[in-house]
Amino acid sequence: MSAASSGTTDASSTGSTQKNVDLDHVFSPPTRDEWLTQALAGLPNHDTLDSLSRKTLDDLSIAVLYDTAPENAYVHLGQHSGTAGSWDNRLRIAGLDDSTANKKMLGGLEKGNSSVELHVDQNTKLTNILSGVRLDILPLSLRCGNHYQSIAEQLHSYINDESINTETLTLSLNVDPIGDWLNGTSDVEPAQGPLSEMASFAVEQRQILPQVQSVLVDTTVHHNAGATTKQELIAALMSATLYLEALLNEGMSLDQASQTISFQFACDADVLMGIVKIRCFCNLWRHLLTEFSKAHNTTISNNNLQPRIVVETSQRYLSTVDHWNNHLRNIAACSAAALSSVQTVLVHPHDQVGAWQAESDTSLGERIARNLPIILDRECGLTQVTDPMAGSYAIDTLTEQLSHSTWDALKEFDSAEHWVKALMDGQWQQWLTESHENRTARLKSNDEIMVGINRYQPSENNSCADNTVLSTHSTARLQPVRDAEVFEGAAQ
Repeated sequence: MSAASSGTTDASSTGSTQKNVDLDHVFSPPTRDEWLTQALAGLPNHDTLDSLSRKTLDDLSIAVLYDTAPENAYVHLGQHSGTAGSWDNRLRIAGLDDSTANKKMLGGLEKGNSSVELHVDQNTKLTNILSGVRLDILPLSLRCGNHYQSIAEQLHSYINDESINTETLTLSLNVDPIGDWLNGTSDVEPAQGPLSEMASFAVEQRQILPQVQSVLVDTTVHHNAGATTKQELIAALMSATLYLEALLNEGMSLDQASQTISFQFACDADVLMGIVKIRCFCNLWRHLLTEFSKAHNTTISNNNLQPRIVVETSQRYLSTVDHWNNHLRNIAACSAAALSSVQTVLVHPHDQVGAWQAESDTSLGERIARNLPIILDRECGLTQVTDPMAGSYAIDTLTEQLSHSTWDALKEFDSAEHWVKALMDGQWQQWLTESHENRTARLKSNDEIMVGINRYQPSENNSCADNTVLSTHSTARLQPVRDAEVFEGAAQ
């Protein structure tokens, strides 16, 4: 047989027998019952999937398997543009003199931070702190407490002296009468007077600085006092309701009011519930704005339904024991923020817990905190996809369940004023204390795991420091707590 005839024969043979293979149907997918049979075969003691589920402190059931979507699948509008470096990596500066604050700000911005949260008081000289800073391109978030009027005057003077274009200036002035009273920054009770003053200030600032966000709802004060996820959401929505009402009463449109308010949340090492919390809040915020639109017979643009959110890593979840574990907790919290498509993240150094610090030189922890969001963005690509959790049966189901549960809890208060009354009476603070005690009890019984604290402890830390129940708050102010605190005495 010649080479030519051989080639012709092979081609003819191949053409007559070759078929396209549908790779999607090479293997028959197992049915749900078949999958369950195989999955359960690997479980000890004839356990069931239901036996592996767990309940959160909000009585939300976390199942092992989610194989269907909820009827009304939740659609989350991401805030990222999907380009490298779009994530706002914020630096917090607090408790420093003007010169040191300026040096820290310039150093952070030079090495990778893209915005600053600056805590100031009546003694602050903004001219000194902002020396050498390009305020025209720096998103600056000022935390002024009840000194916001005098700080704003300083700020406007600085802007005029530097001839900065106010049309494009990105600023947050963060007036938060409820949060400031709860954390002790302000002595003024959050009654109608402070809310009216806040709204009047916001209207005035918007006329001068069109892009300014003058009002903040800071839920971290509740988180750090022991609040559950649902309690944080209740606090956020109740505060926002009061602030929206005040802004509308002052003459703002609903569109303007919704963009005047920003929100700050904390995420801890529970990545799943961190994502669910942020997505649930976005869902409820849009629902709240829709209800406001109906009640006030007005409209709101779809572009203004998305909340502006800052997520910081949890300070409640930090520990002085084996403090490098705090870095792992920060990774989890920061990942939850990225996967929730929030716009801004603030990472607390892993080696500074309150007034305690692991070393006299804090530069290493600050560098790691600064670089963590950069790595998750540019090397891991977590922020490169808008709403990466879209379509997850587990996330969608838990978001829907928590949304309904939170909305039902909101209705039990009748009104936001009723919730404020619970604050003034100390009832809300007592509920948060009980939540913290329940969380601590779970750690003591190993129902919840905190690495280095109640599991895989350093050899010198084999038990918790005491088994007493934490005392209740003696005042109406919220007191910061930490989950690991009762375990740390044995390791000191």
